[in-house]
Amino acid sequence: MIGFFLRQVRGPLVLVLLIAAIGYGYFLTRLLPFWAEMQAAAGGAELQETLFYSAERAGAALGSYDAPLRRGALSFYALDIVFAGLFASALAGLMAYGLRRLHAEATPWRFALILPLASGGFDLLENALLAIALATNPAAPGLIGTIAGVATGLKLTLGMIAAPLTLLLLIAAGGRHAWRQLNPKSD
Repeated sequence: MIGFFLRQVRGPLVLVLLIAAIGYGYFLTRLLPFWAEMQAAAGGAELQETLFYSAERAGAALGSYDAPLRRGALSFYALDIVFAGLFASALAGLMAYGLRRLHAEATPWRFALILPLASGGFDLLENALLAIALATNPAAPGLIGTIAGVATGLKLTLGMIAAPLTLLLLIAAGGRHAWRQLNPKSD
């Protein structure tokens, strides 16, 4: 997968992924009602914004959903699958772009691409587990709620590392490009 992003995800595709991730994220959280309704039911922060929550916390949040909100939350979890893939791919594509511009695609830095991809994978796991908990026993999700809390925490932690690292790689690549323009014989 790392090689795919380093070799195949280039130029316009990275831009399309980025625009699609931003646009779809906006659509999912701002234009559709599900996210705001889940936040309101949770009294502020929704489960997917909470680091490492417990089964009890998941049960309190999911158990507070009435029948229409449960259907809405299930719809949200299904639609969030697309966002998880788009966001992870966009971040990995931008990171790969930075690595290519720095000529670092064959260095150990290439393994940094695992961060956004793993974050996306944990987002998918989180969505599946929350949907299962919501469909089976929302007030007492037990082990499923605990594992969902761990998946959410890992998703957020890896994403919080990947995003600034991507930005740093892009800044370094821009700096290298500017340096090469100003000093053409320095490379």
